[in-house]
Amino acid sequence: MSHTAFNSRTRSRLALLIAGMLIVPSVQAGGMKKKMKDAQGAFVIAPGISFLDLEELNDEWAIRDIPEFETFSPTLNVSKNFYAGRMVSTGELNFMFWESRYAHGVETGLFGFSVMSHWGFNVLSSHLDARIYPLLGLGYGVLKLDINDHKRSFSSAFASDGYSVKLLQHTFLIALSGAAEYLLPIWHGKKLTLGLRGGYVFDVIEHDRWLQKQGTEVTGGPEISMSGGYIAVIIGKSIDYPLHKKMHDK
Repeated sequence: MSHTAFNSRTRSRLALLIAGMLIVPSVQAGGMKKKMKDAQGAFVIAPGISFLDLEELNDEWAIRDIPEFETFSPTLNVSKNFYAGRMVSTGELNFMFWESRYAHGVETGLFGFSVMSHWGFNVLSSHLDARIYPLLGLGYGVLKLDINDHKRSFSSAFASDGYSVKLLQHTFLIALSGAAEYLLPIWHGKKLTLGLRGGYVFDVIEHDRWLQKQGTEVTGGPEISMSGGYIAVIIGKSIDYPLHKKMHDK
């Protein structure tokens, strides 16, 4: 398979996934108009930790005498949540960070990113200042591996442009998770959301194919899976949901 065909197929899948992630919550909200009286929204920031399967990458690094990456990563989740009655939906961005590794004049870095939509059901009454809900999520993930010159002699700096490779791995994700939140009144009817969230993400592709930024397909590399568990602290602030506001304005 050519890298052009692979890129085209990947872009098509990404476009369809994002379109679905935007349409499904809208359809869901449209079917809840009778519940809009109780609709609420929240902007949430959730720092946490994710655990990924980096065994093959670390085996490759060990062969090359490069320090291994940790199998856990600090993460930052930014999301906009919507609550209508007991129904819950979220759209979120997730960022994963690893500390760079240095050896033999080479710097290696790893970074992860995903966009996800989740849908769930609050098992508690919507009139309580607390929520407990399981979630099912779908999303798209990207891992970026950087390999760069870190240290060179003065004379070699004039001999070439140096060594720099950026590799990308794309995948689709399914997540099963749950969250517990408590709402604290703060001012003018606004509420602070505090809680915990945890779950497991399944990488549904898992392959050893990478792409360079210019589109070249790189095969036979270490397979990295974005499958793994995670836990995060929920810190959020209630917001006016547009549909909710319009209904009250009528």
